[in-house]
Amino acid sequence: MLNEGLDKYKGRSVQLYLVDNDIDGMVVASIDGWTGQVTKVPRHMLASFQDRDGADQTAAYILIGGTDGTNAYVGETDDANARLKDHVSKADKKAVFDHAYVINAFDRSLTKAHVRRLEYELYVRARAADRFTLTNATTPTSSKLPESQLAYMNAFFANVELLLSVLGVRLLEPTINIPRAIPASTIDPVIVADYESGDGVYRIPYRPNDPALKGEYIKGVLLPDGRMLVLKETRMSATTDLGKVQNKIRQRMIDEGLVVKDPGGGQFYVQTSHIVYNRPTSAAALLTGKIGYKEKGWTHISRSNMKMQMDSGQPDTRDIDVSKFPTIEIPRKACASVE
Repeated sequence: MLNEGLDKYKGRSVQLYLVDNDIDGMVVASIDGWTGQVTKVPRHMLASFQDRDGADQTAAYILIGGTDGTNAYVGETDDANARLKDHVSKADKKAVFDHAYVINAFDRSLTKAHVRRLEYELYVRARAADRFTLTNATTPTSSKLPESQLAYMNAFFANVELLLSVLGVRLLEPTINIPRAIPASTIDPVIVADYESGDGVYRIPYRPNDPALKGEYIKGVLLPDGRMLVLKETRMSATTDLGKVQNKIRQRMIDEGLVVKDPGGGQFYVQTSHIVYNRPTSAAALLTGKIGYKEKGWTHISRSNMKMQMDSGQPDTRDIDVSKFPTIEIPRKACASVE
């Protein structure tokens, strides 16, 4: 048969069009058989971009810049040309950029609802990756789309993710930090007592639609360096709809014995050791099974939410020697075994 064995060919053909025959100039990235495209626009070439056909169409976009190139701004617009000019003319300090990456469809098939969904997914994934500092003043909100369009946008986003990687934009590619166990002897008994009583710690609820953990809370101690300490025997949701990266981290934690299936038969995992998580948001995502929590999701047992405490410069922490609480950075390719 003509198509016998074709399922083994899983490669993709990516096209890079160098507008000025310069890899450091404007580049249009696309995929064979797909109407979407990602255009890299260096700041000094905005005028050239504005002269291009389709520059005025509906789009999502990413601005990358800052002193060390690790600031990012995610947005959406009805007119990419006008919006980028607006960022420049207003000298918007929250959106100072060296390169813009404009995401649209050359057949103009993306609507306002589509690009709002793209903006939301880009923001949430970039925040979870924690590789760049997001400078958005507000958190984007997703548009409501019918199920068929959500499926379409999920496939569209997967292609955008691929093209951003090809263009060298690692916004959505996290440096994976695997939480590590720490010896009980390094934990101040006062912290343990406070943790068990709920005094001096923060808490966050499990997802209300998780029948095994509904109505329960996770408790954690905010360390002076911004990491989150969660003590032994804390429960971890067994949800299967975590993001790809979070699933890898959880699988590594299982493989290393940091969490085990509940010995009592509950539909959740249990921490076998005290664990330090790289960020409060990382702890929330892994333990609750929900991506997208912010610091304000953690609420102090008797006072304000964590974000207010952190913004005030006075987080509720003790004098803790954080050098005793290591986390180990695991390179992305080192996680290939848990794909």
